[in-house]
Amino acid sequence: MKAYPRPRQGRRGVSLVSALLAMGLAAAMMGAAMASWSAMIARQTGMAVSSQLRSHLALARTAALSRAEAVALSPRQGHWRHGWRVHLDPNRNGRWDAGEDVLAEHAVASPLTLTANGVMQHYVLFGPEGRPVQSNGALLAGTFTLCLPQASAVRLVMNATGRVRTETLPAGTCL
Repeated sequence: MKAYPRPRQGRRGVSLVSALLAMGLAAAMMGAAMASWSAMIARQTGMAVSSQLRSHLALARTAALSRAEAVALSPRQGHWRHGWRVHLDPNRNGRWDAGEDVLAEHAVASPLTLTANGVMQHYVLFGPEGRPVQSNGALLAGTFTLCLPQASAVRLVMNATGRVRTETLPAGTCL
């Protein structure tokens, strides 16, 4: 009968080189995952803010129609990037004044840039018939552009009847 040698007790586990190699590989994979994760979070934040703005535009239009009075969206602190208010606007100036009922409000707390063109930089006003109008009674139409770092931009386009469509712009549009 042939005798086989017993395995050596001291050769269990992994070597220091193997452990360092595994840790380096894990760190590289975590770095790639974090970059992808932050880009996904930026996209989701942009979609959430644009969806909320679109919903509040629809709310203002519907409230103006149902109440037969002017309803406005006005930027908080003078800039859309800080958020907005949906409020009744009996004096039709497009600004929230003390005493005007607030129907909804949204605060933006992310590194986004939200801009509008034309008169919409200052307000969006819906008349009693539900059409967007300027404070002087002229028709109102325009766009909001939402930009986030590491994500594509979103544009909300409102036509003269108050309907809003969403366009996705390529990354790098808002540099």
